[in-house]
Amino acid sequence: MVLFERTRPVPGEEDAQLAKIFYLTFDGAVNPPNTLRILEQLEKLDVRATFFVEGHRIAGHERILRDMASAGHHIGNHSFHHPEFDKIPLEDCMEEIRSTDEALYAALGFRTRLVRPPCGILPEDRRRLLEQAGYRINLWSISVKDWLGPDAETVAERTLSLSSGNEVTAVFHDHLDTTADTVALVIPRLRDKGYELMPIPY
Repeated sequence: MVLFERTRPVPGEEDAQLAKIFYLTFDGAVNPPNTLRILEQLEKLDVRATFFVEGHRIAGHERILRDMASAGHHIGNHSFHHPEFDKIPLEDCMEEIRSTDEALYAALGFRTRLVRPPCGILPEDRRRLLEQAGYRINLWSISVKDWLGPDAETVAERTLSLSSGNEVTAVFHDHLDTTADTVALVIPRLRDKGYELMPIPY
């Protein structure tokens, strides 16, 4: 089941009907030094991605976020403390998003409408309120389960085996030691399969 939801067309979408698009996304940012290693690989390969940020990880890492945005990567909201949204009250869910929104604005000077709930869990009442507030929910079509490892080559091969169709949204995690090496391995192979890599549109 495809979980990524796009609520408005991408510019030139008519021409993209036959294109193969791969949305490369990272959850749980910011986690130096591994985030920096990922950014270095993305720069070498000329790829822009989407980083979903946890609010409690922003303080002290504002410069990394600004550099990330300046490089053309897109920033999303992944809650403040990463609770599962079906296990806390509705108002607490909204505060998780609002607090991260404010912290991102303070660091970057702009607001993101992209939201990915922790673990992809979002009860309908929470979804409805977030959408009414103008947020866009973004989940994924494949989980590469990078936390299972055991190494970058295995995760890269797992990613390739799961990637099919004209549009893929994959979730990786930027705190893992293997993610930067996985990125370096998998991007050229995805291009060989005909995929264009890009960030989720704002």
